[in-house]
Amino acid sequence: MCLSKQDPYYNCYTQVLGRKRVWLAAPTAGAYMYAHGSEPPASREEDGLATSYATNTSKVPVFDSDRRTFPGFMTHVEPVSMEGILEPGDMLFIPPGWWHAMRGEGSEVAWSVSMWF
Repeated sequence: MCLSKQDPYYNCYTQVLGRKRVWLAAPTAGAYMYAHGSEPPASREEDGLATSYATNTSKVPVFDSDRRTFPGFMTHVEPVSMEGILEPGDMLFIPPGWWHAMRGEGSEVAWSVSMWF
């Protein structure tokens, strides 16, 4: 399962080896990304550190069919999101606040480097 996240910095994401599938959505998708900590916990046990620190991480598995269980995502984000494949030598510039997810493609080793500023 691959979850999406957003970062507060500019990101130059470079694919060095192998191929990666990339999924992107604009910051305006945030209301429909079901981010951790966006809803009150059902009990105090659920209000752990992971929930507090993962507010930039979505609960939606963007590359899996399970994403259908998130109706706001399917209605408001899926139609306007973007997806593509990065090949070795490709660089993707991701502005702050953009939701993104990556998944290795194929059986070969995939290696990438990010530089945030």
